Amino acid sequence: MNTQNVNVNTAAQERSERYGKKTALKNSGLSDDQVYDLFCHVCHACGGRAIGTMESPALPADAEYLSIQLGDFDSLAVWLVDGWPVAASDEAVWIDWCITQ
Repeated sequence: MNTQNVNVNTAAQERSERYGKKTALKNSGLSDDQVYDLFCHVCHACGGRAIGTMESPALPADAEYLSIQLGDFDSLAVWLVDGWPVAASDEAVWIDWCITQ
């Protein structure tokens, strides 16, 4: 098995930049439970079906990024456009949901 040193603290941040550089400061004052509710809303609005590729959904560069940590290696993310949740991601396994696609 080939192993590499990986900086775990930046893994989610690097992937998230594919959606735009603007990030929320402390999730815009939302609690982790509220961000999780937005994540669930996006997944439910998509019928639970992910976009089916490793390719990121197309989002505007100014999409606002919200995230919560679920342990050492997992985080959930939601992107807002004009205050509306439009995409979500389980960043540990790179599964994305997008309402607009």
